[in-house]
Amino acid sequence: WNPVTRWATSQLNRLTSFVPPPPKEESEPARRILLVHAHPCPDSFSNALADAVEAGAKEGGHTVRRRSLYQDGFTCALSQNERLKYFDINAGTARLPLDVQRNLDDLRWANSVVFVYPTWWFNVPAMLKGYFDRTLVPGPGGAFDFPPPSGKGAASNGL
Repeated sequence: WNPVTRWATSQLNRLTSFVPPPPKEESEPARRILLVHAHPCPDSFSNALADAVEAGAKEGGHTVRRRSLYQDGFTCALSQNERLKYFDINAGTARLPLDVQRNLDDLRWANSVVFVYPTWWFNVPAMLKGYFDRTLVPGPGGAFDFPPPSGKGAASNGL
């Protein structure tokens, strides 16, 4: 593999999944992968895919944290209290429930995120949508920060 074949492969992967990815280079460090799985049935095809992703990543020498939203009992409904404090960025992470803080810690730890879920009614499951709504909160300590007035960088918190 050379730079040209790596580039060509990455471009072909946009069109089809039949082109294998280029092999890992020796100098590439191991990834920290957050695997977020959203399906209620442990015997589902989706769960088998998540198992395969996890096994393949570990086999490749990477570290994986797996969050199975249904099995972990994640609460997907945004509470009234959370919504009222959603943009209260001066409160920092103190405004966030502990489960949301743990998910934000997972996001900060990871340098790669993989979502495994079925497509229902042309969209993600409500559980995953709730994960996005509750976890991807703005402000310092949140998933993203508003750009500073100078316009430099949107994610000053490391995400």
